Amino acid sequence: MSKRSLVKNAGDAEQVKAAERTERRQRQQRTADLREIMATPHGRRFVRHLVLDVCGLQRSSYLNNISGRGSDPVFHEGQRFVGATVYDQVAAVCFEQWLLAEAEAYEAITKQQRHEDSSDAS
Repeated sequence: MSKRSLVKNAGDAEQVKAAERTERRQRQQRTADLREIMATPHGRRFVRHLVLDVCGLQRSSYLNNISGRGSDPVFHEGQRFVGATVYDQVAAVCFEQWLLAEAEAYEAITKQQRHEDSSDAS
C-alpha cells in the first residue's frame, strides 16, 4: 500500500501539526487493532501461522529445491522480513499474547501427539 503525503506544504505549521495528529491516530488504531486480534485464540493462531509458517521467520533464507519451496534466497529473505516486521509489532504491543500463542501451539501439538499415540496403541 502506498503512503500518501499528509502535508502539501511542509512550511505550513498547521499542516504539519494536522499530519502529526493524523499519524498518531493511525498508529493508535493499528495498535488497538493488533491488541484486538491477539486477544483471541483464533487471532493468535493466525498471526503465529503467518509469522512462522507463511513468512518462515525461523527458517533459513536459503532453501534447496528438495523442500519444494524453490531456492531464491532473496525471495525468502523478503518473506522473512515481512514476518519479522509483524513479529516486531506484536512484540512491541502485546508480547505476552505472543507467548500465550506459543503456549497454545505447544499444547495443541502435545494433545495431537497424545491422540495419535493412543490411536496407535489400539
